[in-house]
Amino acid sequence: NVKVDDIFEEGAFKAMSLRLTTRDAHSKSISHAYPLMINNYAARAMNLAYEMGEKKVTEAVVMAL
Repeated sequence: NVKVDDIFEEGAFKAMSLRLTTRDAHSKSISHAYPLMINNYAARAMNLAYEMGEKKVTEAVVMAL
């Protein structure tokens, strides 16, 4: 019965999107946001937020991964 807003701040989603996007030699965006990658990043972010003493996953937590 936990809402996603109780765990992640809005900025965390934007940061995750940035972390999972790269550019090729022609500056074309390449997304690596596959379900397994998103799940792994979310789990790592939640664990890191806990270790850092944060109440929610923030943009800073995601960028620290």
